[in-house]
Amino acid sequence: MATVLYFTLSDVNSFFAGEPAQKPGSKSGANHPSNALLGKWNGTMKVGANAVPMELNLTRKAGKWNAEAKFDMGTEVVSNPIENLEIVQGDISFKTEIGGAQAAFKGKLDKDKLKGSVEAFKNDRKIDSGTWNLERSKK
Repeated sequence: MATVLYFTLSDVNSFFAGEPAQKPGSKSGANHPSNALLGKWNGTMKVGANAVPMELNLTRKAGKWNAEAKFDMGTEVVSNPIENLEIVQGDISFKTEIGGAQAAFKGKLDKDKLKGSVEAFKNDRKIDSGTWNLERSKK
């Protein structure tokens, strides 16, 4: 007798993203470990002596992750497209342009905080590095 396995589109997307498939009977990946990252996060990015307010909004639609990041530079709020977004369970990485530099973010969910490192590059040369530390928005 052959065993038949059924997979949802979410399971297939998770597999190709390096994430475990859902347990049988779970609904739309609602309990998926990565879903703990969903929502709006606020905090600070620190590079050198500079601390910049940062907002990260993570959404997921039809198994596809989307992100928007905003940085309050004092005179303006900068928000450029997110590139190379990768989310696997509680780990996240992405790139975006800030002030003419390509910023590469790597982070991890740590209880109720999302934090990690950032490296800034110009002309493929590392020009600076720092950290970022966010908490889930209460709004």
